[in-house]
Amino acid sequence: MPALSGLGAPHWRSDARGVFAGLSFASGRAQIARAGLEAMAHQTHDLAEAFAADGAAWASLKIDGGMSANNWMAQDLANVMNLPVERPEFVETTALGAAMLAGVGVGMFMSLEEAAQSMRGAVDHFVPQMDAETREDRLARWRRALAAA
Repeated sequence: MPALSGLGAPHWRSDARGVFAGLSFASGRAQIARAGLEAMAHQTHDLAEAFAADGAAWASLKIDGGMSANNWMAQDLANVMNLPVERPEFVETTALGAAMLAGVGVGMFMSLEEAAQSMRGAVDHFVPQMDAETREDRLARWRRALAAA
């Protein structure tokens, strides 16, 4: 439970605290890192459920930013969400957006749409590969951890 400063949306639990459970002498850095990445997929799943409950179900997920360069994390998101995930090959889209605005500002492009079409680049696709039983088991364990937090 990566609630080092509480849990944000959709839980809004400022009192929740981070917990690592199930560690043994065989656990190491890789297991701790994986637990953190798995928790991100679980929290994203919870957020998607909240959107769906408000009538705005997600059909896919687009990710970007430095952490999204991790192929394992992107695939785990697709698996846990049971949705296709799309990631641009150039993940630093904040910088790309600034470059697009600058290009429009200096007349290099006539519109943001033209800049985006010219500069966006290729995307990687991740499709769900996890069976329903494994997904439900992970989510059930996540819900138990949330209830105990």
